[in-house]
Amino acid sequence: MRGDTPFVIALPFVAFGMLFMFLPIIMSCRAARTVLAITTTRVVVLRQRAGGHALRSVTFPNIAALETHRHPDGSGDLSIRHREPNENDYESGFWESMLGIPDVGRAEAEIRRHLSGAGR
Repeated sequence: MRGDTPFVIALPFVAFGMLFMFLPIIMSCRAARTVLAITTTRVVVLRQRAGGHALRSVTFPNIAALETHRHPDGSGDLSIRHREPNENDYESGFWESMLGIPDVGRAEAEIRRHLSGAGR
């Protein structure tokens, strides 16, 4: 039994290493199955999942924060913090992230235009 101890100790490290190695591929596949739509009243995120589809929608007044991460080619990731219903606190709510948006600057500008009231 003593000979198995190093293997048992190393197993979690190997598992996490494999996870971190394949995580970019997993996230890329997830981004490919995501559609972002910006309407005049809300942001809609539609994701294809194994059991069907997941639809998330947030109206512009319920957006507490907006963050982007841009890549040199103009693509990037967009994260929206939802404001919980009946909550005015910035720290409340949760983040919805959309990864791999081809023109993240354009998406951010459109959302910010609606947040400022210019899109009404």
